[in-house]
Amino acid sequence: DFGDTIWGSAWVEVPSWVRPHVRSTTDEKYEDWTLIYSHFNGVYERGEYDEHGWPVYRERSKHDRAQYEVTVPAEIKYCKELEAWIFTHESISRTKSAMNAKEGCNWLLRSPQTDEFDLTKVEGDWQIWVGVIQKASISITRNKCRDDSECNLNGICGSNGMCECNHDEIDHVLGMHCEVVLPEKCRSIIGEGNEIFSVASRGRRDILMEYYSRPVYFYQRGSQLMDDFLLGLNGTHDFYGWNSVLVYGGNRWFGAATPLSINTTDASWRQMREYHAFWNRLQRETLTHLFSDVNTGR
Repeated sequence: DFGDTIWGSAWVEVPSWVRPHVRSTTDEKYEDWTLIYSHFNGVYERGEYDEHGWPVYRERSKHDRAQYEVTVPAEIKYCKELEAWIFTHESISRTKSAMNAKEGCNWLLRSPQTDEFDLTKVEGDWQIWVGVIQKASISITRNKCRDDSECNLNGICGSNGMCECNHDEIDHVLGMHCEVVLPEKCRSIIGEGNEIFSVASRGRRDILMEYYSRPVYFYQRGSQLMDDFLLGLNGTHDFYGWNSVLVYGGNRWFGAATPLSINTTDASWRQMREYHAFWNRLQRETLTHLFSDVNTGR
């Protein structure tokens, strides 16, 4: 958990794999984006070791915590130059100067100087970049379970150390540790303008579309204002077929236009696995029409 820090002018080398709508311009290689660090909250899995023998942790899908197939993940790794652990992404830099940006392993967050090999045991305040250096309050914990109690008694702890959550006709359980219970009555919600949003699911096991262990709610009907908003988007080629969703972005809820589809085709759900709040620019004014206060409750 990277906290609630926001950097209003992150320098992004726009990757070729992002969808066209996220670009501010069509011909610039570098763009100025708002970086909400909590968009990068989630599971990071230890992969290979670097040339110095330190482990590298790579970001996993916000939907099912699987490996990304197209999206290039952020990394948490050790920087020998700084003698510190860092959070970094190859396409996000601290400055517009490519030369300066790569100094210090291109860090966006960094730990105190340490030779601690176990990332979860690093002590002290981290530093975060927001145009200047600030102190950061972050949380890093292991996500393997040891017994059923660590699955909040809403599931069982499997032999691989992963929780297998219970599902029944009344409640649906989400989360790495089965910590989010979605009652049947909460599968549809009604907004102040009578707009109706409902969750999407697929298959016999009723697998829900989820991000950051929260369900995704799709707009169904009920609001002329929302209908007009979507009609305006769908009138252009780039946004044809878009919908409005209520989606969690790491530490708060957003109401946003999105290319996510409520249909249950395999292609739609592959796209869902690749969806990322930052790389789909959930924070962009032209696409987001509401957001909540910080909300980390279940």
